[in-house]
Amino acid sequence: MAFKSKAHWAYTARQLEAWRDDLTTPADALASHPTFVAEMSGRVVGFVQLNPHAAPWRLESLSVLPECMGLGLGKALLAHALDIARAAGQTDIAIAPIPTRWVFTCPAAPACWPMSPRR
Repeated sequence: MAFKSKAHWAYTARQLEAWRDDLTTPADALASHPTFVAEMSGRVVGFVQLNPHAAPWRLESLSVLPECMGLGLGKALLAHALDIARAAGQTDIAIAPIPTRWVFTCPAAPACWPMSPRR
């Protein structure tokens, strides 16, 4: 799903292939990292995953299928992830998006944008 989501943004096949490992969620991470899905008509159309072993917690992945973008699913998944982190006592969330690999932090609150990049 992450691969399809990223492909929507017109990256080249070469770029996508270079990121294949980063866009693949290992099966063991599903057991050790809070992971939540968005479903429509019983079909998984988006997911978000947190890494609670990082300090601060890190948003490992947030993806929505291209045909479901623009429906607010990404926003809802992010809000849910922030709620989970906040409930666990986190005050910040780190986000490392592809391709920049910059790290962003935002307060674990519903209105966390804009975020300031830091390296």
